[in-house]
Amino acid sequence: MALFGTEGYLLKTLDNTECVLDVRAQFEKHLKKRVSCESTLETYQNFVSNDDDQVKIHYDLSQLFWSGRWHLEIFRKNKEFFDEVVGPDLDIQTKPHFRLARPDKSQDNIGFHRDIEYGSTAYEISCLFTLTKLDVLGAIQLVPGSHSLSEVKVSAIKNNGVEKGSIKNQLGVPYLLQTLDDDSLKSKLIPIPMEIGEVLCVSLAVIHGQEVNRSSSTRWTIDARIKNSFVKSGSRDDLYTNFYSSPATMAGVTHYKKNIQAK
Repeated sequence: MALFGTEGYLLKTLDNTECVLDVRAQFEKHLKKRVSCESTLETYQNFVSNDDDQVKIHYDLSQLFWSGRWHLEIFRKNKEFFDEVVGPDLDIQTKPHFRLARPDKSQDNIGFHRDIEYGSTAYEISCLFTLTKLDVLGAIQLVPGSHSLSEVKVSAIKNNGVEKGSIKNQLGVPYLLQTLDDDSLKSKLIPIPMEIGEVLCVSLAVIHGQEVNRSSSTRWTIDARIKNSFVKSGSRDDLYTNFYSSPATMAGVTHYKKNIQAK
């Protein structure tokens, strides 16, 4: 856990992995209804090759994911670990993204980036849960310790075909890409292979991402941001929802709510 401060990331096998398998089963059940009874998460690319169909299916499945809040059970059943990461006052992204990256489809990825360039803070963390096994060819890559770099220059580039508030934008595709100017940083990237039931926690100041999935199967991941409740998000106020609070915080909130109302 201490290495998170110096490396900016950690990989952990969850104590309760069944909850991740349950989410995987939900996605696969709806995928079979939506696409084909023969489809699996790993073979998705064999059934959906058209990009317009891909976006529509991705959005439909995201709507089910958001309305069912399938990710919350993962946090609930692994509360002790997330307490260690951020403390007993936890806020979770209200509408986390789930990502689909088909093999050899660069358009399914947003490249290498640091989320702080999009308005987030270095106190926020991305929790990546994989629903398919990720080998070195399909894994997310990152630059260890890059949250400590003092000058990482980026350029803002219009992402053609993505408008603010559009379906693609809602799916987590930026309408304005913040691309790295220094290509030498890419030589420091390392892949982080993952098994189903593991979580990759990454500081939003760490350079990470994927340009193209080089494996033979589709990558399905959930990207849920978390933060301590006392940290103000650099993004919009409704990005997070409080998941649980310590007794001390609950008592303080009760006091101040009453006093604010009284005034």
